[in-house]
Formats: sequence, structure tokens, C-alpha cells
Amino acid sequence: MDKLIVTTAWGDWHPMVPPGMVGVRAMDSKSEESYWYVPRDEYRAGWQAPGGFIVDPARHMRSKPITADA
Repeated sequence: MDKLIVTTAWGDWHPMVPPGMVGVRAMDSKSEESYWYVPRDEYRAGWQAPGGFIVDPARHMRSKPITADA
């Protein structure tokens, strides 16, 4: 499976992100983007990993696109 690397993140201050979560935009190797919700503590613990935070579709919840003007 292609890795989904986070390129953008929004905190739960954003109206589209549930409390305690981080909304992320991830890109695969084909530059296809997808949006996900990741538990805040998990994101904080893993965002500095080499290569950045990797979304796990088996554990993280897919979301609709998160926009700046929500």
C-alpha cells in the first residue's frame, strides 16, 4: 500500500475538526490527496517522525475535504 504522508494539519479550533482530533490532508506517491481525522495525542507523538506523520487508513477516520472557509 502507498504511504499517506501528512502535508497539512488543522487543530480542533477549526469548525470541521471534532474536539480532540487533528484534521489532516495526506498525499500519496501519485500526488492524490485525501483527508483524515487523527487523535490529537497520536498526531503530536508522531508528527516529527522521519518523513512526517503517516496516516493509517485501518485506524484513522476518513473525512471530507477540510477547507479554510468552513
